[in-house]
Amino acid sequence: MADGAEQIVGIVIWPIFIWELLSGDLFKVGAISSLIVAVSIILQLVIGKYTDKMNKNKLLRFGSIFYSLGWIVKIFIATSFQIFITSTYHNLARIFIRTPFDVLTYEKAADSGHYVDEFTVIHEIAMNLGKVLMLILVLVVSLFFGIQWTFILAALAALFFNFL
Repeated sequence: MADGAEQIVGIVIWPIFIWELLSGDLFKVGAISSLIVAVSIILQLVIGKYTDKMNKNKLLRFGSIFYSLGWIVKIFIATSFQIFITSTYHNLARIFIRTPFDVLTYEKAADSGHYVDEFTVIHEIAMNLGKVLMLILVLVVSLFFGIQWTFILAALAALFFNFL
């Protein structure tokens, strides 16, 4: 559920926040996003293979802490440069959380033996339930506070990755 909840904030709320922060300037949004994606791809290619050699549980624990800190820092962003630096850091931390998380998820599916289909269905139900619950929480929080305060919810969800 935590994975789906965190994805909602990253896919829906973060782009809206960037759009508002940059006053709807499409060029700035596109340029910064393209630069972030390019740097993230390079980081993934360089660091990804090294994370496979590390202890998955420790990597997941530290990755989730650093990834959560990235969400907290995003609350205080005010400029385009800060968007770039914070997003690059956050994508770097994402490498350290997603690689072990995905590996451990696949290992749990493999351990299910002939119940792989059932595991997959339960996994997808949990992901979507997390998304729905996060959307409800985002709606409630954004009614009373600024949209950037929903990043705290994403930080909490990222910490729950450790329960895999």
